[in-house]
Amino acid sequence: MNLEDITQIGVVGAGTMGAGIAELFAESSYEVTWYNRSEVGIQRGLTRIRSNQATLIRPGVLTQLEAEAALARLHSTTDMMALASVDLISESVAEDLKLIN
Repeated sequence: MNLEDITQIGVVGAGTMGAGIAELFAESSYEVTWYNRSEVGIQRGLTRIRSNQATLIRPGVLTQLEAEAALARLHSTTDMMALASVDLISESVAEDLKLIN
């Protein structure tokens, strides 16, 4: 697989790093399947992404239209099997074995 063949990215984790990684890929025009084990974590991550985007919109780094388009490319899920069809996975989860189900 070549870099230009990658169109679908999977991101595992919705914490600070996972949300930032998912945001960056979505803002770079990739379709992103964003997995987290809980919907609560995903909602926290979405709040973080929207805040980051607002920070970028103010100085004109990102337009409102670009921010909305990026959010439309971000597909959140709590079903790990949704990652089966992506081309590349980025993992950013807590390094605490007690959290693994």
